[in-house]
Amino acid sequence: MRLALFAPLALCGLFAATAARAEVDESLDYLYYDVYHQRGQLLHKAITRASTVSKGKGYHGFTEWKVRWNFRWDSDRSGRCHITSVNVVAEGTITLPALHTDDARAQQNFDRYIEALETHELGHFRFAQDAAAAIEIAIGDMGERASCARLEADANALGHAILAEAIRDEKDYDLRTDHGKTQGARISG
Repeated sequence: MRLALFAPLALCGLFAATAARAEVDESLDYLYYDVYHQRGQLLHKAITRASTVSKGKGYHGFTEWKVRWNFRWDSDRSGRCHITSVNVVAEGTITLPALHTDDARAQQNFDRYIEALETHELGHFRFAQDAAAAIEIAIGDMGERASCARLEADANALGHAILAEAIRDEKDYDLRTDHGKTQGARISG
């Protein structure tokens, strides 16, 4: 129920294109770790013990995302530069538990829990999606600059500022939801 954010930067050199707008490319993968539960065992303890994402804090789910962008520009004879295209990619991986048990009651409890936990983790990925969309719009809407070096610096600063805001908002998301507990990601037993 934590986020790891990576914002690698990819830049493109001079290239003529006709539009500064493009769609954001997104991909989301799932990884699962096995939880083996025996009848009479506390489900919460079984998940916590098996968790590969716990980091000593008892987390059962984890979302890792990154946003990358690149852009192309063109310049006129005077050296003034403007953005001609933007490409932004949001990628994420959600890690969740997969329960193995013959205890029907534990399975039912887990099924309710995992649905709420996944909802919470998808909320983390929404920060990547929103940041990527905002970066695509903000860089695409930039006006021209006196030089391509200035344009490149301003576009990257803009992208990093948007990511920094997403990180702050995401930390607040975990505080507001108590790491998903207020969204039902609470396991009993």
